[in-house]
Amino acid sequence: MERSRLEEKLEKCINRIYDAEEDSLANKSWVFSSNDEHIDSVMALRIVLAIEQEFAVTIDDEEIRPEHFKSLEALADLVQKKLSA
Repeated sequence: MERSRLEEKLEKCINRIYDAEEDSLANKSWVFSSNDEHIDSVMALRIVLAIEQEFAVTIDDEEIRPEHFKSLEALADLVQKKLSA
């Protein structure tokens, strides 16, 4: 899958979790903020489950680490790796 398309699908997936408008994730930098508590373990699991469903991949427990949730690009890197496996 083309990287830009992957990021677009990933952004829509996360927006659905946050009940946000499709173009609003860019305005929600707090979603990935490491200084904030907006992504707790429950939210991380919700994101992982949504990604697994959307992209038909399996993300192992060991792969659910803070560095994968620091940005949309970091999540896209993880998903790209899973799609390539």
